[in-house]
Amino acid sequence: MRAAKILLMAALASAGCAQTVSFYRVRIEYSTTSDWSTLEIENPEHILSLRRMGLRGNPARASAQPERLSLNQPLADAQAGQEVGITVDYALEPAALVEPWRFVLKKGALKGSVVRVLHGNRLIREVNHTGAVPGDPGYNTLRFTVDLSGLQTAEPSRLDLPRPAKMVWAFYYPWYTLNSWTSSQLQDRPLTPYASDDPKAIARQIEQAQAAGIDGFISSWWGPGHYTDRNLKLLLEAARVAGFRVTIYFETLRSGQGRDRDEIYKWLSYFIPEYRDHPALMKVNGKPLIVVWASESVPLATWSEVFAALRSRGLDAVYLAMGRNAASLEVFDGLHEYGVFTIADLASAMKLASRATRHYPLLEEAPRPRIWASTVQPGYDERTIPGRKGLYQDRLDGAFYRSTWEAALGSDPDWVFICTWNEWWEHTHIEPSELYQDQYLQITREYARRWKGRPQLAPGGVVNAASYAAGAVAPGEIVAVFGTGFCGDARVLFDGHAATVISAGPTQINAVVPYSVADSTSTLLQVDCRDARSEALTLPVAASAPGIFTADSSGRGQGAILNQDGGLNSAANPAARGSVVQIFATGEGETYPPGVDGKPAAEPLPKPLLPVSVSIGGLHADVLYAGGAPGLIAGVFQVNVRVPAALAAGPQPVVLTVGAASSQPGVTVSVK
Repeated sequence: MRAAKILLMAALASAGCAQTVSFYRVRIEYSTTSDWSTLEIENPEHILSLRRMGLRGNPARASAQPERLSLNQPLADAQAGQEVGITVDYALEPAALVEPWRFVLKKGALKGSVVRVLHGNRLIREVNHTGAVPGDPGYNTLRFTVDLSGLQTAEPSRLDLPRPAKMVWAFYYPWYTLNSWTSSQLQDRPLTPYASDDPKAIARQIEQAQAAGIDGFISSWWGPGHYTDRNLKLLLEAARVAGFRVTIYFETLRSGQGRDRDEIYKWLSYFIPEYRDHPALMKVNGKPLIVVWASESVPLATWSEVFAALRSRGLDAVYLAMGRNAASLEVFDGLHEYGVFTIADLASAMKLASRATRHYPLLEEAPRPRIWASTVQPGYDERTIPGRKGLYQDRLDGAFYRSTWEAALGSDPDWVFICTWNEWWEHTHIEPSELYQDQYLQITREYARRWKGRPQLAPGGVVNAASYAAGAVAPGEIVAVFGTGFCGDARVLFDGHAATVISAGPTQINAVVPYSVADSTSTLLQVDCRDARSEALTLPVAASAPGIFTADSSGRGQGAILNQDGGLNSAANPAARGSVVQIFATGEGETYPPGVDGKPAAEPLPKPLLPVSVSIGGLHADVLYAGGAPGLIAGVFQVNVRVPAALAAGPQPVVLTVGAASSQPGVTVSVK
């Protein structure tokens, strides 16, 4: 059954993860005696998260990202035979077992690197790479794969991960005076010039932000008694009146360097007791939220020491670090980026960081939730600022801003951060201006409504997950639900009862129709995302609605079928006439013993109450078994049939009939 599990996970794979997350924990022990080495993972899309578990030796640099590990040490140490290493644990979604894990190992010319991949105490593979690679002296590249399919003998671990309410925040700068707008460095100016200590201006800004779907400001904060601190009090009071939220952006840098431990401790010792009880200050689980700028400019050990000292005095908070370094999550409660215009392949980067952050608790002995905020940005221009490098990102008449929103929402974030409401010097503002009027508030409103609004079901968007056929649903049928505004922790409700969700992403959810619908002629389906619920869709209920899974998840072509030897059926590996093949499907309807929602099939295996028949190439095929697929979730239906001896060689159409309903046309089995 191992191959069957892999096949079905591939067919049901989707872009996100359900609230109850299933995962496998795999360890990589990576070491080198060279002066440098990198280990790239070419297919990181099924990595949920990673956690650095330890270091070996004294590496000058040891980095762990979802797509890459790297090690460096001084050349003299390598010449002396010193070894450095890093141990990293990965949480992999079950779909990772479908294909081999692909690696690219590179290193310097000296000595070698070793990669060990383990599941628990069991070694899966060890790779030793020494010497130089002819024709590739600069990198000495070695490509290899690791077969993870053997993990199917073990049950995955499972953990519930709560998510916060969706919120849109904007970075806010309360440092302006009326004289600020006379600067020749500004390329644009607000429609109404203001001073940041003007309560009327603050109230106007909050009103504009709320109308655009923004829930709060992250206000730049430069310490006790500073102009930004005095204005924070005004901002909080205006936010209280308007029902708006505020937190601070802790300005870590001083003259380009991270602040020292004592100053950070002093500032936070002031801020937390001074503001934590204000009703407009954002709290997470009762603790004030603090977002930290340039957090990596201060050693992680210093942050840990400061936070521990504050907590010992009852001064606790929730802290979001800047950047995408998962190592920060050992100390911080979440991650964010500030500017994103320099990030190559922003959509992929945001998705990897979102998954790694939100799923970090999977690898903790005492799991605690983490928050990921994806950042959007309208553009950037520092060309008029003295001493800067001259970086520039054209706004493209709003197109760049839209592209960052698409990347952010595609990452299934907890929150969205806007860079910025009013950083006029760097030209990242969305506040109404002379050049752009309210163009960027309109775009913000559009995307905020799309993301935070009610989930929307696509017309005809509830289909059999195997055949993609719309229509009546059957008890225990696996369905794919398409629409917009979905989330990774979405719930699918049938008549108000939560269905088993297999996978969920921004536009697609795979779920199992509860067996309880068998008592009705119709059922009401809704999608719920963090308490926002779609309109109810009425679906007819049928006794059966069979669909055969296909190898490429298209609902057509080569079926998800195993040959008698357990190998995947394909044109390159056809089934012999007279042999037995296993067909995997869904939609068989009620069973005996009765199906249990979300339960993997086990003895006694459930059998459909309705009669089952199969034809291959138009010929009757003897059904030897029809029922639950051992170890697979209730709703997956396995049929073992004998290939008719009179069939011609080549792809032959397969039709599965359960009761009065038949599977989709166009599915084939390869015969030799």
